[in-house]
Amino acid sequence: MPLQPCTICNAPNANLCGRCKSTAYCSTECQQADWFIHRKLCRFFSKFLTPPGPNFRRAIFFPTAFQSGGPRLTWVEITPGSATQTGYDRPLYDDLLKIIPSESNSLGRGTTMVYGNRLRAGRNAHAIELTYRDVPVEIPENASIAMVGGSGWEPWYGPHIAMAKAGTPPYDPPHYQHITLVDFRDVVDYYAFYLPGHGSVSNRETDGGPPVARSMFASATGKVKGVRVNCRGDREVCGRAQFEVVDVSRRHPLFNVESDDPSDVTDCLEDGGVGVVRSLGAKPYPPDAAWKGTEALRENAVIDALFVGLQPKEPEDEGWACLWGEPRFRGKGSFLVVARDKQDLAIEEVEDLYNFSRDCILPYIPRPHLGDSEQERAIRKEIQDPTLIKLSTEARITLRVRKAFREKITYKAFAKYLDSDYEDSDEEEDSDEDE
Repeated sequence: MPLQPCTICNAPNANLCGRCKSTAYCSTECQQADWFIHRKLCRFFSKFLTPPGPNFRRAIFFPTAFQSGGPRLTWVEITPGSATQTGYDRPLYDDLLKIIPSESNSLGRGTTMVYGNRLRAGRNAHAIELTYRDVPVEIPENASIAMVGGSGWEPWYGPHIAMAKAGTPPYDPPHYQHITLVDFRDVVDYYAFYLPGHGSVSNRETDGGPPVARSMFASATGKVKGVRVNCRGDREVCGRAQFEVVDVSRRHPLFNVESDDPSDVTDCLEDGGVGVVRSLGAKPYPPDAAWKGTEALRENAVIDALFVGLQPKEPEDEGWACLWGEPRFRGKGSFLVVARDKQDLAIEEVEDLYNFSRDCILPYIPRPHLGDSEQERAIRKEIQDPTLIKLSTEARITLRVRKAFREKITYKAFAKYLDSDYEDSDEEEDSDEDE
């Protein structure tokens, strides 16, 4: 039996999800890209392998806020096509579509067919039928679609049901089959990229939509380079390098739903007008079984330095204040690091920023979790004298980064780290204006 393609990028011969065996991934990064959505149903899938009868099909139900809960797997009974006048299977799901139990069975409904997912550059071997309430009355918002990021352009309303049909376009297949969790991914992407009046740009049968939809679609397709930063365990026990370049889907949650916890170090430099410094985000990898139980092997000095908790003062205060001074990620381990602008990130950029933080930031901030030692108090007293604030001779900051910092930075305390002969940028600007 051939292996499944990757659920995210369609790469061949991907590895099945170890729990549900319904989806497959070519890399840990692609599995991370799908996990925010996939986890909603993964652990329940094994309970829906055997139908309660021959005329039941596995489906996905998206309830409203009134019906409570997120998306869930369910069984839908069908009347087989052999027993209908049209030859088409007839699903018996009116009870799921009711907003309140007392509603009659004469429910207005609409259906949409999804034939594939252009984000994955693949076409399904079957179709997905979405059924929803289609009546001119006020119905509640569908919170379960919003819960998995499906409300990209506008909210969805009323309960929705997703069912798989055996066959591909241009026809409406007559028979239902069991839905999979790959279909679940395709349904959520359909919702997220749906634009009223144009359909969803993720659907294989649409024309791509207006420019704004095509732009959003383009920003979610393909992969960029990220950097895997390995902890002591992966380096010393597993023999991995400290830094590794990895391919990351633009649909990875670090670029959207998990992008609200970036590096304080890069964000502060970015806010200071340093054009070459980009905001970074990070996500941990699962620990390897070979070192998982040894706490010391989870140490990751690079992540500690890049994701230390900082709170910058205002530029006119000429300095930095520490909010906590603690590593952002507890437990540590190996991490994926990406640039949040969805462009390639090089090892050199991560290494430069790490060295800068290690030599020019960490020594000068209070870190309560390490104790308030006499040495730390002396360092903080010393920093009040700007003539003593210099870049460590061991720091390996590249000339490109140093030049950008010196020319553009607005936080004066940082600029003074770069060269002992640094001149006040305000005075330089004044002199230029006089000329």
